[in-house]
Amino acid sequence: MVELTDFFKTTPPKNVSLNLLQTENNLQNKAGKSYLKVSLTSDVEIAIAMKDIVQVLVIPSEKIAFLPNLPNYVIGLFNQRNRVFWLIKLSSLLQLKSENYHVKNYEIVIIKAEETYLGLEVEKVNNMIRLEEDNIKNISQKESISPHFKHYFKGYILDKDNQPLFIANPYTIINNEQN
Repeated sequence: MVELTDFFKTTPPKNVSLNLLQTENNLQNKAGKSYLKVSLTSDVEIAIAMKDIVQVLVIPSEKIAFLPNLPNYVIGLFNQRNRVFWLIKLSSLLQLKSENYHVKNYEIVIIKAEETYLGLEVEKVNNMIRLEEDNIKNISQKESISPHFKHYFKGYILDKDNQPLFIANPYTIINNEQN
């Protein structure tokens, strides 16, 4: 039997550029590592390390090849710069309730872990931030979060409103390793 993660393996697009470079330039003088903050639902935000991101883009739904008989979090395939990528709905993988079932455009973050690439559909791409590694708390210390959800994250920080911002672990997302 072929593993689903085998399908995620592909080659990266050539001449990749992020539309967020201007924001990155504004953060150059701040301490910490760069992260992209995205919304998965109206009340759940996560951060993905910029070093793990290949590209951020918006694709119209008619450019997605929807496939039947796959796990509910797999949306389908899309072509970007003559490369085919799998697209998953990250909120569904994390078992979160999401309201945008039928969308005209998909906001996508292409991530890489080792030599595997994957498109993550997110509700909204927000902004870039810098985080100091010392401020990231261990996810296992957050008792109010399900073990399934925790598994896909390296840690979290509390924002200015005392809400958690979870730091994604691309390796476990791409490999969909279960506890």
